[in-house]
Formats: sequence, C-alpha cells, structure tokens
Amino acid sequence: MSSGKVHDKVTWYLAIPFFGFCWAFLNSFGESSFCTCSFIFSGLMFGPDLDTKSKQYKRWGFLRFLWIPYQKLGGHRSFLNQSHDSLFGPILRFLYLFCIFGSLALLISYFAKINLFDLLNKLNNSFSIDYLRLLLLFLMGTYIGSLSHQLTDWAYSAKKFYQKIKRRT
Repeated sequence: MSSGKVHDKVTWYLAIPFFGFCWAFLNSFGESSFCTCSFIFSGLMFGPDLDTKSKQYKRWGFLRFLWIPYQKLGGHRSFLNQSHDSLFGPILRFLYLFCIFGSLALLISYFAKINLFDLLNKLNNSFSIDYLRLLLLFLMGTYIGSLSHQLTDWAYSAKKFYQKIKRRT
C-alpha cells in the first residue's frame, strides 16, 4: 500500500481542484473553504489508517490515546472496524468520536452542573448558522478525503501488480 507521505501529497495536490469542484456547485467561498478543510482534515488526520500506528494516528498528538480502543476493534482493514470501507469506515469513525466526545461532554456537564441543552440553545440563538448544512459539507469533505486515500491505495496496488506481471514477461 501507499506510504503516509504519498497519501499526504495526494491530499495536498487534490485540495485545490477539490475546492474548485466545491465552488462550482456551492457558489460560496466560505462553504467551499469549509468543505475543502474537512477534505484536508480527512486526508491528514481522519483517514482509514487510524487503526494502525500511522502518521494519521501520530498527528493526534496527546489525544491519540482516544484511538487505541478503535485500533483494538480489529486488525487493519478488518471486518469489525471497516476502516477502508468507503461508506462504513467514515461513519464508524464519526460514531466512535461522537461517543467519545459525547461521553466527555456529559461527564463535564454533570460535574460542572451545566445544562448542555440550554448551552446549545444559547449558541444556536447567538449564531445564524445552518448546522445541518455545515454537517453535510463536513461529511462530504471527509468522505471524499477518505475515498482519495482508498483510490491511492488501489492505484498503488494496481501499479505493483502491473510491474510484477511485466517482470515475468
């Protein structure tokens, strides 16, 4: 499979064309930038290799301990963690992080005696942001970022296979 350096280069090389693609459909600089940032985030920190001690895993710094249970779900590309599945891999990573940060938020709110629903309502009333649209843009960027990782792996495997066949002839 491709190295972490190759995946990083592909992410950076595709960022500008991806921004152009987003801008063509969204016609909004801000939303296109947000979607492109989620693409870059996915390529550099939230991709399919979080189930190994990869560059993506190491980039989480002091928070990388959060991914240890995810790594224990199964081996790399296992059926249980679906890391390289283009549909279920990102969903599983989102759900995993949502459970981790949701549990942490509940614990903090319980001990600090903060009502999370009141806090969210105050935030929602303070900003006129369409959170569902932002979530969809984030999901689109991270999905396509994850897909670029998989396509790079497939292209690398096809190249190696072709070279192997070529050496035999």
